[in-house]
Order: sequence, then structure tokens, then C-alpha cells
Amino acid sequence: MDGLAFFERWWQRARGRRRLPPVSAIDPSSFPKALPTIFLLDGETVETLRVRLAGTFYRELYDREVTGEYLASLIPFAERPDIYDEFDACLRKGRPAYHDGTVTWRGHGAKLAYRRILLPFGESGKVRRIMGFAEFKMDT
Repeated sequence: MDGLAFFERWWQRARGRRRLPPVSAIDPSSFPKALPTIFLLDGETVETLRVRLAGTFYRELYDREVTGEYLASLIPFAERPDIYDEFDACLRKGRPAYHDGTVTWRGHGAKLAYRRILLPFGESGKVRRIMGFAEFKMDT
């Protein structure tokens, strides 16, 4: 099954008729197999987005624990304005955002291809948290 499609459907169900699903809708027990590649971000602008929680795969990917770090310290937005724009649009528009790309697995020096979805959550129409999910594979 396509993980991104699963998470988009899950987000749509959690949202119901509201503009955004509430932060309280995030229940990791709903998708235990995906937990290693899920992350949660808090903040009101891309510059203030901070990693609230990152699955174990991100510790391996960055070769350190990233929980508590600012997203801008992990992603070189100056070199990747397209990625900045995706996070910004998710925050401002309150809609899912998708990305296909590659990342360097720092501890292994390998390139990984990935597909990612960003899902906004909040109250009163304001995004308060982003949940992200990514699928990774070795780039050949």
C-alpha cells in the first residue's frame, strides 16, 4: 500500500468537515509500523518550526538525535527554496504538501530517494502542528 495515500486518507477522515483536524487527532497507535519515519513539528513559521518528535529513522539519517532541533538547522533552505515553500504553504494554507527528492544518509554516505507528505493540524483554522511521513529507498 502507498503510505502517502494512506496518510492523506487518514488525515481527511480526522479532518471531517473541519478545515483542519485537531492536534488531538494525532494518535501514533493508529499506524505503529510507520512510526520510525514519522515526525512532528511545532511552530507558526518555517523559521520557528521545531522538531517535537522524530521517528528512529531520522536519528540514523542525521547521525544524531534531532528531536528539539529547529527544522532550519536540518534542511538547507537557502539551497532548497522549493522545500521551504512546501513547509510554508502547508503552514499558511492548511493543506497537505508532497515532495519527492533525495537526501544524504550522513552515517552511511549513501543517497536515499524519498517521498514525503506534510499534514497540517490545528484549531480555529490555524495550523499548530505538522505531521510528516516519508518513504525512503536507496537511490540507484
